[in-house]
Amino acid sequence: MQKKFTEYLTDYLTENYQLSPRDLSEKIRTEWDTCAKYYDAYYRYSDSLIQKGDTRELSEDCDLIETLKDYL
Repeated sequence: MQKKFTEYLTDYLTENYQLSPRDLSEKIRTEWDTCAKYYDAYYRYSDSLIQKGDTRELSEDCDLIETLKDYL
């Protein structure tokens, strides 16, 4: 579902706002990839908590970042 939405939004923005793809520097691409990995880890961690019946709100603090490293 998320991939379909991303594709839809990309197409919409490209067609309606004359945006074009841009090349990223190696440094920016590495930072982007790291962020994406943590984002995926956050959702895997969230899912694991929900599966266990734990529905507490997660705060994005240093402890959570350390926990997410286990999900990378």
